[in-house]
Amino acid sequence: MRLIVAPVEDREIRAMNRDLVSRCERQVPVGATNEHIVPESGATLLRQADGIHLRYRYHATVLPTSLSKARVLKLLEDLKSCGSLLNEVWDRYGVKVDYEVRSGSHKRDSRTFVTLKDWPSRSDSANFYSMKSHWAFDQVACFEDCPVDDLECLSNCDQIRKDSFCRTVLHESGHHLQLDDEYPEEDRGKIQTVAFNARPWSVMDTTNESLDEVEFFPRHLRSILPTLCPNVLTENERRLVENANRALEPTSIHKALWWVFPDLIIPAIPET
Repeated sequence: MRLIVAPVEDREIRAMNRDLVSRCERQVPVGATNEHIVPESGATLLRQADGIHLRYRYHATVLPTSLSKARVLKLLEDLKSCGSLLNEVWDRYGVKVDYEVRSGSHKRDSRTFVTLKDWPSRSDSANFYSMKSHWAFDQVACFEDCPVDDLECLSNCDQIRKDSFCRTVLHESGHHLQLDDEYPEEDRGKIQTVAFNARPWSVMDTTNESLDEVEFFPRHLRSILPTLCPNVLTENERRLVENANRALEPTSIHKALWWVFPDLIIPAIPET
């Protein structure tokens, strides 16, 4: 059973998000953090002198262990480079991203432990794969089509792979903020929040679209920011959150309908 959220223009999304962030900045003092509230493995929020910071502290273990040192370093550098993409997205809303990646025995201050795996598969919040399983053939073919001595071609193929990887990391970073997936999935045993499939896309829906076509939505920030700024939401926004949460609670009627119509779509809930 799917609860579809209504579409919103990207300019409106960014303005609403900036307003939420600005309100949060005004409500909490410099030095305030939600570190004691969020799960130990999650990203944290911190009020700094220059605004709200979102802090990711990753510790990565690279597999398989048979990889060369050069390949391990390459994969770790790829993961580190994704920080600029996260910053580019969150900067739209006035949030700065502090992004660290450690490995080996350097575990001090790390919060989010992930395994970086050098083979194609479907990533999740604890396992980042160097290639997506459904794109692996195309990405491998790209490299195979390049002449061995065509460094520009090989570099372009690697950039395509890395861009795809970083979009996946962006999506998984949303899970480290306790955001749920927003794409339809048959084996999820509950009512699903599913994003409206149109530009702009929800970060929590897809990892296939270009960076300028995905956003974190106001519904996401209304979930994230109150852990740092408990009073940031207006009365109307609190109602929106409550109504959305209530809509996700399956009633006996929902369960009966779900049994007969597993792909049933519930009318859209608004962002405003």
